[in-house]
Amino acid sequence: MKRIFFAAAVGFLLLHTRSGMAEVKPGFEVGLYAGSMKADMGKTAVLSGTHTVETQTRDGQVYGFRLGYNADPHLGFEWDFGGSTTPYDVTLFDNVFLSPGDPKSDAIVSEEKTNAIFLTNLNIVLHLLKGPIIPFITAGGGGVMTIDKASFAYNYGGGVKIFLTKKFALRLDFREYRAKLKDNIEQIDDVRPGGVFIGRQWDYSEDLKFREISGGLTYLFHH
Repeated sequence: MKRIFFAAAVGFLLLHTRSGMAEVKPGFEVGLYAGSMKADMGKTAVLSGTHTVETQTRDGQVYGFRLGYNADPHLGFEWDFGGSTTPYDVTLFDNVFLSPGDPKSDAIVSEEKTNAIFLTNLNIVLHLLKGPIIPFITAGGGGVMTIDKASFAYNYGGGVKIFLTKKFALRLDFREYRAKLKDNIEQIDDVRPGGVFIGRQWDYSEDLKFREISGGLTYLFHH
């Protein structure tokens, strides 16, 4: 155990002796990341007493791209775009068929399913220290999107950049996303060979919450 602590201390000191060689400097940076997405949402709501809407989601993986610009060693800006395998499903039920003992599937009058979500953001990044190990905090806004719907979202979080060379750094991030989704689902009244008969559109809303933990590599274009 003592050897582990000693090795960690030596590694930390060696990195800091190179602080003049490896640190955030003015210029652009670009990176790729991958990680996991925790989806903390899902609701059941009764609409006008006659119908019920149910939303469901599950955790997934996330992959993305970041492009940043560091104005100075402390202040940076970045745009990112990512996709996640987190699904988002919406089901509309007719309450007449939701009585106890009846199969729930018999009450379904419409379903919308998606197997992915997308996120894009413009953030401010504040680097808290100089040197080869740099913790940072970040916050900003953008959007959460599925194939047919989009909502404004804000996010906040932080992480650390660990320089491996003068221009390559390992980056670890934690982000929390919040959004208010307002959408509708169309009631399918009948399906015939001649087409689908759409009935009323039912409006619903939900607070979307995602937590992202990711890691990746970033390359800095400073001189």
